[in-house]
Amino acid sequence: AAAAERGAALAVVSREPARAAAFAAWAATLGVIAAEPGACAVLVNATPVGLADDALPPIDLAAQPLAQVALDLVYRAGGTAWVRAARARGLRAADGRGMLVAQGARALECWFPRVRAPREVMHAAVEATLR
Repeated sequence: AAAAERGAALAVVSREPARAAAFAAWAATLGVIAAEPGACAVLVNATPVGLADDALPPIDLAAQPLAQVALDLVYRAGGTAWVRAARARGLRAADGRGMLVAQGARALECWFPRVRAPREVMHAAVEATLR
C-alpha cells in the first residue's frame, strides 16, 4: 500500500514462486506497479533468512546493480551478514531493530492511549541487548 501511495514499483521474490506470484497479484490490486528485481533501489529482506551466520544471503547484492538501500527485517546480536555485506558495497543498510522498536512503541500506545512510548529508552534497550 505504501508503494502504491508513493508510485513506487515493487519486485517480489520468494523461495516459493507461487507465493511470490500470489503476493504480487495481491499488490497489483492495490495499484502497485510491478518491477524486475534488478531494477530496485530499495531491497527488503522480509524472511527469517539471516538469523544464522552461515545462511545464504537472502538477496544477492551482486544481482542488484541499482540498489542504494537495504533493510533486513531480521535483527540479531552482532547484526546480520547481509547488512554487513550491503554496507561493504556502499549501500545504506539497517536491520530490523528500528522496526522492532516502532512496533513495540505503537503497541504500547494502542494499549495505553494516554502513554507516550519512551522510544529512546526502548531503542537503547534493544541496542544493549543486541550488541
